[in-house]
Amino acid sequence: FELHHVSAKSEVGRQFSEDPLVNYFGWGFIAGLMDYFVRQQLSPVTVTTTAVTTTTEAATTASTTASTTAASVKKVRKQKKQKKNKKNRAQHSMKKKDTEDEKDEKD
Repeated sequence: FELHHVSAKSEVGRQFSEDPLVNYFGWGFIAGLMDYFVRQQLSPVTVTTTAVTTTTEAATTASTTASTTAASVKKVRKQKKQKKNKKNRAQHSMKKKDTEDEKDEKD
């Protein structure tokens, strides 16, 4: 009786290309997509409904909650945009001031 010896093979994992940068990008992209969808599934949904006797009232409550949530998301997005614009204006005015100072020094 003789045991068969397994020959040592140099196996490479799953690859998209021979270029390591392309492989790194491909697997990073897949990991990012998986992370996004897993976070979507695990994040708690903030819909609060109460026991309502009729289905029309439940539908109205759900649609009101959904529109309130959408409005709050838009409000937060608008606040972030305004903050970013304010920051950019401050930086732009500082650059403008610096260039004016340099022009005055040259004269």
